[in-house]
Amino acid sequence: MNGGLVRWHVTMSVDGFIAGPGDSMDFLSGPWTHGPAADEVVAGAGAVLVGRRSYEVGRALGQKVYGGAWSGPILVLTHRPDEVDDPDVRCVSGAAAQVVAEARQAAAGRAVVLIGADVARQCVRAGLVDDLLIHVVPVLLGSGVRLFADPDVSPVRLSPLGQQDPVRLPDLRYAIRPTRLH
Repeated sequence: MNGGLVRWHVTMSVDGFIAGPGDSMDFLSGPWTHGPAADEVVAGAGAVLVGRRSYEVGRALGQKVYGGAWSGPILVLTHRPDEVDDPDVRCVSGAAAQVVAEARQAAAGRAVVLIGADVARQCVRAGLVDDLLIHVVPVLLGSGVRLFADPDVSPVRLSPLGQQDPVRLPDLRYAIRPTRLH
């Protein structure tokens, strides 16, 4: 079922940020857990294609992909093909179609998971993304790294997958508790 898919998997704030100011990931700490949809992505992943900025942020925080619950080939899309001291990491550069083809080969028939705003933007622009799974953290950040920003792309229509009604908008309903994250 996941073979060959290109999946964009991301966690964001309610106001659409995947990282806070200065690439802060503090908003992710809390009592949150991921459900079966995240488990499906992890189980079906054959390779991860991550942008350089996201890779560096995760590395600086000492994070492994999916907290170490997944291992496999990691391709870092970069214009600076620096040496990376990790046998599972390979730097790649080029057009989105070229690097996705490399990632698919590394995935060996399993899904390629995209991590990072810029790599995902490039792949959406090139029409290479099959599905998108977003986990929404109940917090408003106000600024940071947007989920998707590309003024040169026409609106991209998304179709619900799974048990969702294709014409009913999903509801997110929260009480507002004025507390600071820091």
